[in-house]
Amino acid sequence: MVYAFFAVDAFDGYAINLDVERDLSPETILKNVYFLCEHPVFSKRKKKDFTLIMEEHEELSDRIFAILEPECGKVIFNKKLNNVISNPFLEGMKKIMAGRK
Repeated sequence: MVYAFFAVDAFDGYAINLDVERDLSPETILKNVYFLCEHPVFSKRKKKDFTLIMEEHEELSDRIFAILEPECGKVIFNKKLNNVISNPFLEGMKKIMAGRK
């Protein structure tokens, strides 16, 4: 199985493709949080502070916060809010992929 890592901005609606991975290990999750902070589009567009909303991986919260804090970021874990933000993007991706058949 492969996993695509995307970040979706709740206010602007833009999405950033961070990476495609073969696992969801703690190291993979943390690496992609770091990739978000270092991504040139995110760095250019982010406001002074930001909140990363994740569906799961709360057991990594201290380590995620350690990556985000120097960038003025914080993290909250809220599956419902994450779904509200990500579902329009995911539906759009489904339509794109369905059109490729």
